[in-house]
Amino acid sequence: MRNLFVLALTAMLFFGCMGIGEEQPPVDEGDDITIIEKNDTVAPPEDNETEDETPDEETPSEDEIPPENEDETPENETSEEPEDISYTKNPDQSFAVYFVYVGTSEDQGDAIFIKKGDVDVLIDSGPEANPEIINFMKSRKIDDIDILVSTHGDPEHYGQMSSIVDQFDVEQFWWNGQYDGNEEYRQLIEKIENKGITTKVVSRGDSIELNGMTFEVWNPSDSSTFTDLDNNAIVLKVTDRNFCAFLTSDIIGGAQNELVNQIDFECAIFQAPYHGLGTGNIQVGQLLGKVNPEVVVVSGGPSETLGGARGPLFSRLDTPPNTIPYYQNYIGGGLTIKIVSDGSTYDIGYIGD
Repeated sequence: MRNLFVLALTAMLFFGCMGIGEEQPPVDEGDDITIIEKNDTVAPPEDNETEDETPDEETPSEDEIPPENEDETPENETSEEPEDISYTKNPDQSFAVYFVYVGTSEDQGDAIFIKKGDVDVLIDSGPEANPEIINFMKSRKIDDIDILVSTHGDPEHYGQMSSIVDQFDVEQFWWNGQYDGNEEYRQLIEKIENKGITTKVVSRGDSIELNGMTFEVWNPSDSSTFTDLDNNAIVLKVTDRNFCAFLTSDIIGGAQNELVNQIDFECAIFQAPYHGLGTGNIQVGQLLGKVNPEVVVVSGGPSETLGGARGPLFSRLDTPPNTIPYYQNYIGGGLTIKIVSDGSTYDIGYIGD
């Protein structure tokens, strides 16, 4: 009898350790996106619908990221605790980068949302005429933003920020410290400061690490002599393990020239500066040569009446033998470009909202 009892206890311990009989949580399906390889031809989905193709090796979507109240922490977590920002650490998680369409038929616009676990970062907000970034975050049940970045005082980039700080809890606000005579922008910064949000003027060399992601500022520099709004826009390099995205906002010739002489890295994802428009892409060929991207993202609006056409940029990207595939978030009536990465590989494609 004693032997039978020992055998039964041993079996219970064995199957318990194996997890047999435990209820497993369901896995939600994420947005379908299409994986591409370098030099592939990229076409948008028809009728504003998501393509149905599924990559052979699917990278987990943000819907598969563990919930925000997950208590487990991997052994290789960073010990650095960013000031004023608290979150559940899991740097081995997958993450998503969204280039949300926030333009209008007449205006350009930028809004880039980055999510990893319960870390949420928003870079710009689009113009006042298009609240899509607010709808986008609410549809995904986002209630707080760890870092809100205003790249510069262009209404096409900050137009929704006053509403955002009213509707979401914001931990930190980054800007370049320059009003450029814009009273509306000055009032926005004052409102953010009065709300008690930690406000930081950033420049080249500033960085922060959040859940394994590093956000590095590459423009403007402390010694910047540019007097125009666009050349002083904040440029960010976002790195997670072996993945890198270079986000260029509205910089034009002067800042592009300066960066060509400064950067010493390559990134898989490159956001075309100045929405890909001709006026802001005079030196883009040199930047492409340094960053050597696998994919170029062109964000903005469909209008090319201001700032020159995008034709020269596309001609450069389509010219063999160094062709580079590119995505445009203003086509098809407006689409979101989504990138999902595990820090090594990534999927990229369009999703309709």
